[in-house]
Parts: sequence; structure tokens; C-alpha cells
Amino acid sequence: MVMTSLGVAALGSGLAVLGCLLAALWIAVDPHLGAALATLLIAGILAILTAAMLAIMRRRRTFEAEASRGEDLPAVFVAEAQALLAGNKGAVLLAGVLAGFVLSKRDAR
Repeated sequence: MVMTSLGVAALGSGLAVLGCLLAALWIAVDPHLGAALATLLIAGILAILTAAMLAIMRRRRTFEAEASRGEDLPAVFVAEAQALLAGNKGAVLLAGVLAGFVLSKRDAR
């Protein structure tokens, strides 16, 4: 895959936005969760994002090969989603637990 300079700029901007959002989240949850849990929350989010990106990159070649054979695209998308969910059950479960924890702390106030 060849990236143009515009693609590199968009990727850099996206990473900067992600960094700013995570920093803002860290600052927002630190007083409520404490420094240790806020750090674990951000680390968990980064781990989930990394696992998702790796799974997408790993499956991309398979998806492109299936799509190039002319298979029904919605069926390919459903199969891809099922494979990602099956391979990353722990990450999905961790994301749900962290989201529930953060939301329950917010509603408790």
C-alpha cells in the first residue's frame, strides 16, 4: 500500500486527535478514579485499540482476497465481523467492563 503525503498528514492528524482525546479522558477521570485506575483505564483503551488495529491489518489480506473473488459483500462483512469478535472476546469483554465501570462512577455522583 502506497501512502500519499495527504494520507500521511491525515494519519498524523488522527494520531494527534487520539492522543488529545486520551489525555483529556485521563485528566477527567483522574479525580474520580485516582491516578492508578485512570492510568489503567487509558492503558486498557490503548490495548484494545492496538488489538483491533492488528486484527484489521491481519484480516485485510483475507478480506481483499474474498472480495476479489466476487462473493456477496454483505456476507463477507458479516463473516469478517464474526471472525474479529471470535478472535477478540477478551478485548470486547474488557472494553465492556471498563465502560461499565466508568459509567457507574459517573452516575454515582
